[in-house]
This record gives sequence, structure tokens and C-alpha cells, in this order.
Amino acid sequence: METTSFNWYMEKKNEHNLKDTEFFQIDSVPVKCGILKNNIALFKLVESAIDKMRQDGMMETISVKYKLK
Repeated sequence: METTSFNWYMEKKNEHNLKDTEFFQIDSVPVKCGILKNNIALFKLVESAIDKMRQDGMMETISVKYKLK
């Protein structure tokens, strides 16, 4: 199970109130966004949105919320 899914599950669906999770093997899964090479405008739009999320702190907020750090 990858880290983000596991952390979400532990927060939202932890019916058994599990606390000690150090025995779990958790692997990170890299996430990528694919855009067609001939759609430069869409690439620029996505790149701009990601930059804005970094600048306004949204990326950090998401990282903290889902315990990615």
C-alpha cells in the first residue's frame, strides 16, 4: 500500500482503532501528469497551477494533511 492511501485509510477508515503501524511496509509511488507533446498551452497551464500551489502554501498543506513528510 502506498503512503498516501495508507495515511488516508488510517485517518478515515480505522474501524479497529489501529495505532502501532511501524510494522507495515509502506512504499511511495511516484505520481506523474502526462500531457500530449503538441499541447503546449495545457502544459503551461498545469505548470502554472503547480507553481501557484507551491507559492501559496497549498502543496505544504496537502503534504501535512496526508502526512507525506
